[in-house]
Amino acid sequence: VYYEQLVLHPEEWMRNILKFLDVPWNEAVLHHEQFINKPNGVPLS
Repeated sequence: VYYEQLVLHPEEWMRNILKFLDVPWNEAVLHHEQFINKPNGVPLS
């Protein structure tokens, strides 16, 4: 995966990556910034 392609077409590439990993698609993947420092989200520490 080229960084430029991921940035230009995030949904297309994230769907491909998750499919390869056999991880179900979730729209939240495109809005990860909403989960930073939230319960069950991504911690910064």
